[in-house]
Amino acid sequence: MALRGALLVAGAAVTVAASGSPCPAGSVPIHECKFMNGGAKDCDPGVNLGAAARKNDQCEVPAYENGCMLKGDAQTLAWTWKSDKINNCCNCYPVKSPCPFGSVPFIDCDFHNGGSEPCLKGVNVGAAAKPDNGLCQVPSQENGCMLQGDQATMAWMWKSRQSNVECCNCFMVGTGGPSLAQTSARAGQRARLRRHSPDGDADASSMLQVPTEDFEEMEPEEADEEQRKEL
Repeated sequence: MALRGALLVAGAAVTVAASGSPCPAGSVPIHECKFMNGGAKDCDPGVNLGAAARKNDQCEVPAYENGCMLKGDAQTLAWTWKSDKINNCCNCYPVKSPCPFGSVPFIDCDFHNGGSEPCLKGVNVGAAAKPDNGLCQVPSQENGCMLQGDQATMAWMWKSRQSNVECCNCFMVGTGGPSLAQTSARAGQRARLRRHSPDGDADASSMLQVPTEDFEEMEPEEADEEQRKEL
């Protein structure tokens, strides 16, 4: 039986989506894929991430104990986890996207209107994108895409001054990490400390004496307020 694609089973380090789905970020349950009747998403049938799904009450993560084994499905031409012991092995497939696996286009991020995925505002991997049909352009010197802080979303975005260029912006899915506001606020605090130092200039040794916990424990609301003061 001819099967498309190569088999890929992800390890436990794969980021898990924060939504109700048990599947890793960037992938969906088998019933949402086009190769299944009723599915609407364009999935890669040769890449099954079910073994990296989180424990849940919707399906069982493939394991020796539940007898889930990878088998080629003649109907869907997909690699599918199946078992003679249970009928709900987890089967997750990555949705085809120009963005690297584990990341999503910025329009799908929760900081963008209509987006729902929790994205790391400081981790833009658009430079590693592989766009199809000219949906966006991979940042390069030729197209002028540069990383800039976006004041509306507080995220780092690739932007170009060339009007005909739409830079690729892909963000890693996850929680935590500094936003533009937090980064700018901390930089502003350091700048003020340097301005108010006794000799008017702070060297490396003096900066080492500054308690870093004041910066690290700043709440997002405080960071946003500091950012507004700096503008």
